Amino acid sequence: MIMEASNGEEALAGMESFLPDLLLTDLNMPVMDAFELIERVHSDIRQEDIPIIVLTSSIVVEVNEKVAMLGANDFTIKTTDMRDDLIPRIRRYIT
Repeated sequence: MIMEASNGEEALAGMESFLPDLLLTDLNMPVMDAFELIERVHSDIRQEDIPIIVLTSSIVVEVNEKVAMLGANDFTIKTTDMRDDLIPRIRRYIT
C-alpha cells in the first residue's frame, strides 16, 4: 500500500496508523521540510528504522551532508527522468 502526503505534517499524521516500509520525501515541502520530518520520524521508536530517501534539487554539499547527518538513508537529485536512479535506490531498502 502507498500512502501519499502533501507535506511532512500530513506524512507524520498518516504514520500514526500506517507504518511504511520506506519514506520517500522531497527536501522542500510546505508546512514541514524534510529536515524536520526526518528528525521527527527518528524520534519515534516505532518509526526509527524506516528507511528514508530524500529527493532534492540541491547540489549543495552541505545540504546533502545535513540530510545524511539527520539519518536519511539515501538521497537523489531530482531530474526530469529519475526513474533509472530512483527505482534501484528504493529496491535497495525494500526487500
